[in-house]
Amino acid sequence: MHKSLIESFFLSIILLPLIINYTNASEDDEELRSLLDQKVSSFSVNNQKMSETPNSIIILSKEDFYLFGYQTVSELINTIQGFYVRSDLNYDFIGSRGFDRTSSFSNNQVLLNGHVLNELVYGSQSLDNYLGIDMNDISKIEIVQGPASSLYGSGAMVSLINIKTKDGKEFNGLTAGYIKGTYGSDYGHLSFGKEYDDFSISLTARLGEKLGREFYFEEFKDSTSDGIAVGMDGERYHASTLQAKYKDFTLNAYYSFREKDIPNAPYSSDFNSPMTMSRDKRGFVSLAYNNELRNDILLRARAYFDYYEYFDVFTYDTEPMYDKNYGSWFGSELDMTWDISPGNRLLTGVNISNVNNLTYRLFDD
Repeated sequence: MHKSLIESFFLSIILLPLIINYTNASEDDEELRSLLDQKVSSFSVNNQKMSETPNSIIILSKEDFYLFGYQTVSELINTIQGFYVRSDLNYDFIGSRGFDRTSSFSNNQVLLNGHVLNELVYGSQSLDNYLGIDMNDISKIEIVQGPASSLYGSGAMVSLINIKTKDGKEFNGLTAGYIKGTYGSDYGHLSFGKEYDDFSISLTARLGEKLGREFYFEEFKDSTSDGIAVGMDGERYHASTLQAKYKDFTLNAYYSFREKDIPNAPYSSDFNSPMTMSRDKRGFVSLAYNNELRNDILLRARAYFDYYEYFDVFTYDTEPMYDKNYGSWFGSELDMTWDISPGNRLLTGVNISNVNNLTYRLFDD
């Protein structure tokens, strides 16, 4: 009797680690399956599981934003392996895997809820305060490393970054916040979202400004200010988004404004000139329709209108030079996805776009 109990005791000690390892392995497998079953839409336009995508995709969730306290998407991207962010003290630029030309504005394609944010004047889209969306209002970010230009155009040669904002169900009420930070920075945000049966709506707004830092530039040490740029790093910005869903229809709208003082005398302009600044305005509205005709056939249609305006002032021998460029464009898309068989998918469609206006102006009065 005692011998049998002793043998059972030692046998349980031997088998316990195996049972624990098996349980942990099962939990790890379940977590991996859950990750691979996440739906993404950035690579193939339509939703599909991560395990089915032909390229590697990084998914950053709202939990990642809360955990590390990022204030802009640029800060977040700068922490991802293979990416780096540089600044010319006016905009943030993203490089990836060694690709980043200082003269290029369009190494990466940026999407907001599936709509391309890169404008047609320069092909650019910065992810700092120019984007203007509060991190608390973002549901997740999908990043495709490598070219995706076959679907999204030439700007997607290095990477694709799709920012998805929260819908009405995720907000489920009203939230507001205010932050006061270093270098005289202040900003606040307001968001509201609600779901009502077949209809949901979400609204967000962000407003901020900062006085900025003082900079020393050795190249201008013989200037009247001894190479110190004082009061030349200020920034003022605001942005808002709207998303409304009714059954198979989705309406998205976005507007951003940013004005930035520039301290480093770009384009050989006068150093420490209080007039040196740039201003960006960007907006779009889109209406999309998605309908599953059958379990294996998805029909998608979308119409959109975009607008962008850029303005800057630089002085040369105290005389101002102005740069004003703007553009507007609209278009429509119609595509169908047919899952012919397991592992075989047919995607066909048409995309029509029209550049309504594209104007470049450089003048001195």
